[in-house]
Amino acid sequence: IYMTNDGFIYFGVYSGGAFTINSGRAYNDNNWHNVVATLSSSGIKLYIDGVLLSVNAVATAAETYNGFWKVGFGQLSGWTGTKSSNYFNGIIDDIKIYSREVTQAEIFAANDYAYKKTITLNNTNIVSGSADMTNFPYLIKINDPDLILSNRVCNLGSPNGMGKVLSPTGADIAFTDMSNNLLPYEIDSYNNATGELWAWILIPTLSKTVNYSFNIVFGKPSASANISSSSWASDYGLVFHFKESNYTGITSSSTANALTGTASGMTSANLISNAKIGSAYSYNGSSSKFTVNANTAFAGTGANYTLSAWVYTNNTGIDQKIATNQNSTGGGYKLGVFFGVPESENRGSATSSTRPGIGVTGSGFPLATGTWYHIQSVFSGGNTLVTYVNGIERQRRTSANPANSGTSLSIGVGEGGNIYWMNGGIDELRFSTIPKTAQWIGTEYNNQNNPAVTGALPSISSIGGLQANLDHAALYPGLLFTFNGGASYPGTGSDWSNNTINNAGVLPSNTGYVSVAIPGSKNSSLTTNQSVYGISIAAGSTLNLNNSIMNVGCDVYNSGTITSSSASTLNFNGDLTTQNYYGVSSPVSSLSTLSVNNSSTGTVNINSNSRIDVLKLISIARGTLNTTGIGAGGVTLKSTASSNANIGPLISGVSDITGNLNIESWFTGGLNGSTPLQNYWRGTRLVSTPINDASLTNKTYKQLQSSMIITGNNGGGFDIG
Repeated sequence: IYMTNDGFIYFGVYSGGAFTINSGRAYNDNNWHNVVATLSSSGIKLYIDGVLLSVNAVATAAETYNGFWKVGFGQLSGWTGTKSSNYFNGIIDDIKIYSREVTQAEIFAANDYAYKKTITLNNTNIVSGSADMTNFPYLIKINDPDLILSNRVCNLGSPNGMGKVLSPTGADIAFTDMSNNLLPYEIDSYNNATGELWAWILIPTLSKTVNYSFNIVFGKPSASANISSSSWASDYGLVFHFKESNYTGITSSSTANALTGTASGMTSANLISNAKIGSAYSYNGSSSKFTVNANTAFAGTGANYTLSAWVYTNNTGIDQKIATNQNSTGGGYKLGVFFGVPESENRGSATSSTRPGIGVTGSGFPLATGTWYHIQSVFSGGNTLVTYVNGIERQRRTSANPANSGTSLSIGVGEGGNIYWMNGGIDELRFSTIPKTAQWIGTEYNNQNNPAVTGALPSISSIGGLQANLDHAALYPGLLFTFNGGASYPGTGSDWSNNTINNAGVLPSNTGYVSVAIPGSKNSSLTTNQSVYGISIAAGSTLNLNNSIMNVGCDVYNSGTITSSSASTLNFNGDLTTQNYYGVSSPVSSLSTLSVNNSSTGTVNINSNSRIDVLKLISIARGTLNTTGIGAGGVTLKSTASSNANIGPLISGVSDITGNLNIESWFTGGLNGSTPLQNYWRGTRLVSTPINDASLTNKTYKQLQSSMIITGNNGGGFDIG
């Protein structure tokens, strides 16, 4: 295994000659990648990040050789590709060598996805016709809160909002069959704030009789985006999804040839986000277009091709073109809307069109303005040109001529790129070198018209519950465990339920990234130190910290009561810039020690109406304790007859307190006097004037008791304890 100067990864074996396969793209991107190469009777295979990228079935054996395994260097002279050195420049970790071919399921399992859900398609109703179809690019649309980006929030009031995707672009979302073999896929669009996902999955066999099930997997700390071209068979010369999230003036094809289109007469206003399939572009009918340089991938000069797009028009009273490689005088093909009726055309030895008229069967399908339609042009057998609208054949010419060589591809304008401008929108433009069958075209329309799980004729039958690999899922926020036990916390596995369907009867991992909910009517005590991400305590429940430490990485939602014994600590030890305590004014929670040790020197907010008594110590090692938003609540340093409550040292720039703290002190009367009056009225002196003076009607101590304000601003005085 070696990397060439251009970043391509190669796997080679020698057996009477060198056999090599490669990654197909560069991986020298300063990111970690998992590389697996196998040799067996089925050939040599190269996987990167769990995806099978290349196979050579001819190379089934390697030359017998006695020597040493070399790591980080090797003799590369004579091997394919340009290498400026025999030494690898990078970092290598976790090398494993097997005496057998590992399976794709094993390779996938090593790629550390934390979660999965099973998706069952509705293909028995989506498939048009009765035959099975192979390698079908199936579109799905999912709205799932579990697919929201994990922004490290722990809103336990809405636990389904705890996103579990780790890549802002959805790079750690993938798809597998039910044997955990990765399926080729492409993400069309992903909204990490809402969990909306549009994706194309290459289904090996799409049946009319059996619904196909597969898994969506997600949650992987180090993931690279999939290679979208693997989702599209080699007959696709171009596939423009127009899926750009931001306007750049360039749109890219998802096929292996990586064609691009350059915009003219457009701005960011032309990029529309609510198109038929994700985003698309609008065209103004006078100057908006894309141009793709001429390429054999979409030449269309053979006996067969398919050209398709989703289209809406704003004007049915003009001649407007969707896409064409015709110039003003020569050959080529085009797909357009002629005064509201879709048409196809080849220019060869003669011009052949499906425009309704002589030699054309079918009267066409008039379009309504502002409505998306799926329009396809299919040329087959060198002589038949057919136009489909919404999966149904509308016009056919059986005496058509093949197109002569055209030029660049114009999108949104007619031949030559300067007439017959499109006034409307274009989405999902494709060119294939084979004629798609009527069954394929009908199935495409059914699928793409509603790729979701709801609505009329949905493409998805069901989406299963959340499944988790706890070894990986417990390493970042997303898991929520509910305590169903009794007096002892955490108890045993049978005391817990969680938000997955495959992990019943297990204890929550004590990693600090698992959130915990305690429902109502519980009275429990910690038996060991615990580390949680977020914790909620329902009204009517009590959690006694019981000489233990409760570490919290995010927020506390306390509608019940937290109590403490002398050596108990509630410790906010997360790495977020903000952590929160949400409490109630009654009942008051009491803590032996309230600790802030936030590794990001963040702020712990004690929020509105929260009331906490701290009986021993407020310790702030790193971060800020903020009580400015506490409202009618309060944090009280509450001394007792047997202990004093204190604040630990504060270090400038490292630890701080903002807002107010209440101080409640305990003064004990002395027993040093020789009379009962001295014993009760002396002791800890607040004022040193004589107080045992029979001539004074209102003794000094009595004055202090009735009028001195010790704590708060609404009461007065204090009581003799």
